[in-house]
Amino acid sequence: MGRTTPSLKELVNKYLERWSSLLPLLDPCTRAAVKEVLERADYSASLLSYKGVVDPLEPLVFHLLLVIAELKAEYEGKQCK
Repeated sequence: MGRTTPSLKELVNKYLERWSSLLPLLDPCTRAAVKEVLERADYSASLLSYKGVVDPLEPLVFHLLLVIAELKAEYEGKQCK
């Protein structure tokens, strides 16, 4: 019996693929930064899949919050890891 409902990671990956297809439209500096963020988003999807999250945008938004927190800590000279 096959699986008919896509997993959270599959749904998240569809967003990531669609957004990655837009990278060539960006300037090189922005492209590199966005590409790095998109490549690391898989971690957040894995993390939230254990919490029963069903909305594929939630891990992506959570990932952006993590990136913002990392950048804020870096800007303020703090070590969070």
